[in-house]
Amino acid sequence: MRVAGLSDEATLPADLVDRLRDLFTATTVAGTPVGDWAASSAGGTNRLDNQDAWGQRDGTFVVADGMGGRPGGSVAATTTVAASLDAFGAAATLHPLDWSTRVARVNDAVMTAGRRAGHDRVGAAVAIVRCLPGRVAISHLGDVRIYRLRHGEAQLLTRDHNVGAEINSAGRDPDRVASAAGKAAALTSFLGSATSWERHSLRVLDAQRGDRLVVCTDGVHGRLHRRDWADLSVEIDAQSLVDQLVERARAAGSTDDRTALVISLGPGT
Repeated sequence: MRVAGLSDEATLPADLVDRLRDLFTATTVAGTPVGDWAASSAGGTNRLDNQDAWGQRDGTFVVADGMGGRPGGSVAATTTVAASLDAFGAAATLHPLDWSTRVARVNDAVMTAGRRAGHDRVGAAVAIVRCLPGRVAISHLGDVRIYRLRHGEAQLLTRDHNVGAEINSAGRDPDRVASAAGKAAALTSFLGSATSWERHSLRVLDAQRGDRLVVCTDGVHGRLHRRDWADLSVEIDAQSLVDQLVERARAAGSTDDRTALVISLGPGT
C-alpha cells in the first residue's frame, strides 16, 4: 500500500477509508518486537560536518540525510530526526489518514529550524520505520533507502524520489532525456519546502521472525551492490553489520556521509 500526500478523507472512497482505518486502528508501538538494532555513521570527505543523522524511540526509527546542495544540511537532518520522533514516536495509535499531518509537522519544524539558523533554503531526505503488531510501516522522502534482508536475500523496499527514478518509472532512459542531463540525482521530494514533502510514501509490510531492515543514506547504497549484501551473514550482529556496510562503502570510493541503521525483528513476530 502506498498513500502519497494523503491529508483529507474526502480524497478517498468511503469504503477504502474504512479499510485503511481498520488496518491501523489500535496498532501500538508495542507490537512487533525488535530483537536488536544498531546504527553507524561516518562523515565524508567532501564537507566539514556530517550531514546525516539518525535516532530511535518507542519502536520508531529515523534516518535523515541533509541536502548537501543547500546550506544548513546538518540542521535539517538533526531537526528531521528529532521532529519525526516527536511526531511518530509518541502516538499510541497510528492511522494512515493523519500520517500526512505528522509529516507536515516535521516539515514545518525543519523550515523553522533553518530560518532560525539563518538559512532560507534547507532540505533533508528521510526514511521512517514504525514497528506495528505483526507488520512494519515504512515511509520516505528523497533517496534514503530501506532494504529488507530475508532468507539471505536483500530486497529494496523503497524507490528513490529523484529525477532519474521518475524518468525510469515512466519507462524512459534518463541518459536519453536531454533535460535530465546532470540532474538525475536531484531530489523530487524532501523536507524543507512548502510542497515537496507532500510526495512522501507510505507502505505497510508483513513482518517475519528473522527479518532485518537496513536503512541507509546514499553515501552507503550509492557504492554497494546487491552482491555486497548477499555475502553478509544473517548471523552477524546488528552492530557489526552496520559497521561493515559503512566501511565497505568507504572502501568502494564513497566520499559522502555514510549512515546505516539495522533493525532485527525478534521473537514473537
